[in-house]
Amino acid sequence: MALALPATTPHKKDLRKTCTVCKAKFLPSHHSTLTCSDECKRIRRNKSTKVVLRKKRKPKPFPISNIFVQLLIRHAKQAGTVQIVQYVTAEELLELREMQKTQLATNCYSVRCFADYHFCHIYPANGMPHIGKFTPQNLVLGSAALNRKHGSHYFGGGEFISPAHKTNRFDVEKWMSDKDIVELMIKCIGRDVWDAFAKVAKLQPSMKQTYIDVLVTMLDRNNPAHRQYLKVFDDPRSTANELRNVLESITDKKVYMFGHSRYMSPMGLMIAEFDRMAKYRPDLAPVLKALEQIEQTSRYFTFESFDLSEVEGFFFDILHGVAVTDSVLAELADIVVGALTTSTAKMKNFDRAAGYDCFEPEQVEARRARMAQIAA
Repeated sequence: MALALPATTPHKKDLRKTCTVCKAKFLPSHHSTLTCSDECKRIRRNKSTKVVLRKKRKPKPFPISNIFVQLLIRHAKQAGTVQIVQYVTAEELLELREMQKTQLATNCYSVRCFADYHFCHIYPANGMPHIGKFTPQNLVLGSAALNRKHGSHYFGGGEFISPAHKTNRFDVEKWMSDKDIVELMIKCIGRDVWDAFAKVAKLQPSMKQTYIDVLVTMLDRNNPAHRQYLKVFDDPRSTANELRNVLESITDKKVYMFGHSRYMSPMGLMIAEFDRMAKYRPDLAPVLKALEQIEQTSRYFTFESFDLSEVEGFFFDILHGVAVTDSVLAELADIVVGALTTSTAKMKNFDRAAGYDCFEPEQVEARRARMAQIAA
């Protein structure tokens, strides 16, 4: 008699799922459940939300109107090529931007159209066999009047593009818009270098462009009351202040304005430029020390910055490449003596308290000399 074979038990289907967060096995309460716990569900939901928001975020438009970008465009047009910034580094671009901030601090009270202090080339951009570059080594901040008088003179130093290294593919053509020039400039500089600079600089549109972007949504050309505002808005020569007045009239609200962060005197600008250029030209160290001594003495005795107008041309030429020779140092010594004598002679007079003996300027200088000998 044949024995009956035992009935085989059917294989049970594994209904467990793997958690998409912690990868643990769990038995879901519903076929659409993907996580094993509320904590994993919260983590998964936050991750998916971040991905969605990141995908929806749109890149910000490049601020062509930024004053630093406009500075680069203006000088590229002047030179006729964007090669003036070729091989520039991100650190040098940041130095150029800091130079512009210093220029604005000196020009903040100027009422002239092009202000009193300009970016001046050591090797000229035009009028010479080569083309002067727009780099910190070839630029100084100086008097506009002296810069125009200086013209295309060249004393030595600086950086330039020789005709052998100039290429036509980086030329600025007349038909190019500002956007075309910037794109060509970034191609010449290198996208990675520009991105590294832009990440730190965080360039923003100019205030004028900001007001235009706001007013374009507010002004109605069919509204007769806006006719007077449109005259200002449509005029390309309108300033940021005029556009701000239009915005305040429409909204009937005062637009908050940040005041000037600082003011720099012409003497302060000259000291800052010698301090900056000293890392490229160590021979400027004695001139910088003399300028600091003149300014400190003037501040001490007159409480004002030293008036540089009579000797500004001397220091202007040194920044533009004149070598610091013995004859230059001798003339510098005469300037220092004359400046110290003038400052001490203009000492502010105050009512002296009874029974209090105040030092005379000569006594102050003698006391300083004695203190210096003791310190040495």
